[in-house]
Amino acid sequence: NIVLTKNGLEIGKYIGNSKYLNKGIAKLASIKFISFMNDFLPHNTELFSRTMANNYINIALNEKIGFKILSGKDKDGFIIMRKTK
Repeated sequence: NIVLTKNGLEIGKYIGNSKYLNKGIAKLASIKFISFMNDFLPHNTELFSRTMANNYINIALNEKIGFKILSGKDKDGFIIMRKTK
């Protein structure tokens, strides 16, 4: 999903069924979703991801698809990551 937050457009993903974890579904879905969104967003649009600082798998996935860590852990235990087109 994507929502407008104080950071900007924030992408989120969740695989609720454990039998679908570690199969590359989140990575493929994220790549396809971002590609789809790029067709509709202005060229210089940034996407953000707010991720629990201890969610190392999601942080690594985000880095693989081009997100960079923007800030350290906030008071709620989240980090902000940013992807530019």
